[in-house]
Amino acid sequence: MSTLSMEKLSLCENDNDHTDEHQEVEEQDLIDVTKEVFASLVGIQDNKVLKSDLFQLLEGTRALEVLNVKLDTGIIQFDQDEISFDCSEPQPVETIINIQSSLLSQLVNWLESNSLPVTVLSCRYVQTLLENNQNQYSLPTHISLFRDQRLKFREFEKNTNYWLVHKVLKSFIKGLCRFVGFVLHLASMFLYDEEDIMSRSMDLNFISVTTPQAAIDEINKVIEWISVNKIENCNVLISQLRIVQNLNMFEIDVPNLKLPFLKQHEQEGKGGGGEEEEDTTSSKDNIPTPYLEFCNEALSNIESIKEFEYNTASIPKGVFSQFIQTDMSNQYIPYDVAPVDVSHACTYLSSMFTTIHNFVIQAIKVKTINQLQDYLQYNIRQPSRHFSVFARALFQFFLIRDDKSIFGSPSVDISVLVVDTIENLVGYKTILLHDLGNQVAQLKDAVKTEVMEQHVSYLHELEKAMYNNICLYGINPCRTQQIMSRDLVVWDTLQVGWESFEIEMVRNFQIGDQLNEKNGEPAISVTSFIYFQKMELMFELLMAGIELELYKPFELYLIYWYGELLLRYLLDHLQTRIKSIILSKIDEIEVKIPKKLKKLKNGPKKEMLKLQNKYNNEVVVPKLLHTLNYQDYLVGFYHTIQLFINCYAKYCIVLAKLKLVDFSKGPPNNLTSMEHLYYLRMKPWSTIGVPSFPSYNSYKQALLLTKPEPNNRATLMKCFELLAGIKSNLQMVEKGISSSISYVKRNKIDFVENTLLLNWLDDMSQASKELGNNASELGKILSVYRDDLLLISQNYKLKVGKVRFVKNIYKSGLKRAAWQLQVHNDVKSGRLVGTDDFGNKFYETDAPEEIHLRTRWVEYSSWHPDISQVEPGWHYWLGYGNNTPPNALQEDQKTIRAYPLPAKHKPNFTNSPGAYVCYNTAKPKFKSWSPQVTERV
Repeated sequence: MSTLSMEKLSLCENDNDHTDEHQEVEEQDLIDVTKEVFASLVGIQDNKVLKSDLFQLLEGTRALEVLNVKLDTGIIQFDQDEISFDCSEPQPVETIINIQSSLLSQLVNWLESNSLPVTVLSCRYVQTLLENNQNQYSLPTHISLFRDQRLKFREFEKNTNYWLVHKVLKSFIKGLCRFVGFVLHLASMFLYDEEDIMSRSMDLNFISVTTPQAAIDEINKVIEWISVNKIENCNVLISQLRIVQNLNMFEIDVPNLKLPFLKQHEQEGKGGGGEEEEDTTSSKDNIPTPYLEFCNEALSNIESIKEFEYNTASIPKGVFSQFIQTDMSNQYIPYDVAPVDVSHACTYLSSMFTTIHNFVIQAIKVKTINQLQDYLQYNIRQPSRHFSVFARALFQFFLIRDDKSIFGSPSVDISVLVVDTIENLVGYKTILLHDLGNQVAQLKDAVKTEVMEQHVSYLHELEKAMYNNICLYGINPCRTQQIMSRDLVVWDTLQVGWESFEIEMVRNFQIGDQLNEKNGEPAISVTSFIYFQKMELMFELLMAGIELELYKPFELYLIYWYGELLLRYLLDHLQTRIKSIILSKIDEIEVKIPKKLKKLKNGPKKEMLKLQNKYNNEVVVPKLLHTLNYQDYLVGFYHTIQLFINCYAKYCIVLAKLKLVDFSKGPPNNLTSMEHLYYLRMKPWSTIGVPSFPSYNSYKQALLLTKPEPNNRATLMKCFELLAGIKSNLQMVEKGISSSISYVKRNKIDFVENTLLLNWLDDMSQASKELGNNASELGKILSVYRDDLLLISQNYKLKVGKVRFVKNIYKSGLKRAAWQLQVHNDVKSGRLVGTDDFGNKFYETDAPEEIHLRTRWVEYSSWHPDISQVEPGWHYWLGYGNNTPPNALQEDQKTIRAYPLPAKHKPNFTNSPGAYVCYNTAKPKFKSWSPQVTERV
């Protein structure tokens, strides 16, 4: 297939006077190939078609709908300047600066979920460079990367403006493309479908353009050239180039960043009480200086760019356009080029550099497992929704490396982390986690091999589960819910396997931790950790749904009731099983080993036991005591949360008794039973074996507390009793929060410096005060309507949610909100985009609290809605097929069908009385025969 000619895309005026002249010119250029064509057909056999591999029959016809302006990028109209733009043409310095600023802005637009063809690849310079780089082996060596082979060659004077394009802009774009390639590489490893920034990369190879170090070296040479030639506004040019250098430094420095992770404080083994200790590690030790320098340098370079006034008028027409959408692929929907906002881009990049710099500096100071958990949960996961997509992906790349090391530590990988995390909960020196080979050395070879294989297999499964947990910190909250739900089954399966393994090891071989040596009760330390981890995951999955507003009003009491139940199991496990395991280890060291020493005679065996006993008393016991001390904090922390949830549950009971909400009924248009809704909502938790999931009958018993009392006075007294209990519990919640805050502030071993846990506790305190105010207001309402509490439900309505639900009711109005609740099971507000011929109204919102793919909806005009009642154009718009609604299309953009459309769109009547039933109109080949008797001749 011949190379695409740019002249075929050129525009010309429809001037009849020049028609003959054009024809004469074209005829002079034409060559008669009739004989050659027919000669090539001689060898073709009948009924056989030959096709070259180079010929793509459907090239240019892969649009979603050919010749539809809204769906076919192949028919986008371009000006002559856009078609024939020559990237090799010299440009002045102001133009170069504005092009590079626009590219930085388009980079940010891409990171904010726009696709490459409408951002970075919309630049003709980027497209041409990548295409030439991809075909570099077929190009002459002297050809510039900005030379488009389809354009007529033009010779330019090699002056300053020429080198501004072929030196400065080229090095800038090569470095930018390399960074884009690095982001695509991270996205393929750590990001997921709903934020897939890899879409529509046009099959261009960004990685092969250059290496990060080569890009940095080339930019350094260009900066030297700029300084020598004293280019105008050289400081802005240099700052832009430096920013691209800084972006590529991530790929160089982060993989080589090896942190002194989990190096304990020198006095940690002696303290153990959680008191403040001096950190003897200098903040400058073991930190790669260039890494810190380039992050800080990037911030100053960004400030320098802000001072330059961006001028889009200086950018030639054709530099940024939709050209690549037509030129390279038309299998996607046409999109306009993303708007340029240099100020926003600078703010975004500054925030990105600051965020990455901060989480690395904080990670360097992590010295204990408790600090690691605090850092990951509150300094990374909680604020991660405010991180850029690159920062989130880079953190996962920074946290766990290809060799499974944590933060690049040479001594701490995922297997070491698993052991340390388990012993951080159940205590140091867990037998089945250390040197099991020596423990089973006396067993028969066959038994020993089987035991070791089982042990390795279970440890491997435990490492995989822990790896899944680590991967939760760099993804968005909605995806987190899905992964946590999946991981619950993994942890539950692990618990079953490890429990049987630990019990068998103790009972059959007397190997493993024991709570009581006399009766041989196994401690099942690893199983206890797995159960604790699973309970934390179950509770976190449940509570995260409230923040994401996944639950309906009639489900709130269920969530609080089950959340309190989970915390009860968790606290019971901490205060009984976990505490008993640690105390049994302390008893082993302080009581049992000294008794063994007394019984032993002098000799090498006794001396070794003395050394072991000394180590245990000086190192192990302080660690175990510190673990007990930290678990006392955890018990208080979870008990405070349990009280807080209990307050919300009681508040729900009061609302139900006043008939403001009925938790025993589902939505108004409920099509199934409450029992089915119960098991459907609780499906992620009902699949767990231990603890056993409460049946629907158990929940029905709990719902009895929400039933109104038999008379007005009894209801009034019960409501006042519940409100008094709420206020009493909230006072205990405030005390618990204050106690936790003081513990965190004075404890430098278990919490990182500048921990955001304090912010989380402050937010919880504010929520507690807000609930107290609501309880007080409800008490005043009870006092006003004490003689007839039924008037409360007539004069007041329940407001669910703190922001979204109330705001949407206020904007939509009660009548429309009630209709939405009945039909959509949700209340939404937004701008009216249009109405179709059925009277269906289409809305859209840009509210940040609305999650992905929930920003467009239709409100049907019929009480029996069906999606087929929506016109095809609106149906496509609802599915995010395009951003332009049908009523906003220009006349020349509307689809012209080959068949006439009906005046009014018809819905689909399949499986309804109006359905079309086809029948055969052809003469039947067989028909019944009716014999007729005739008289014989």
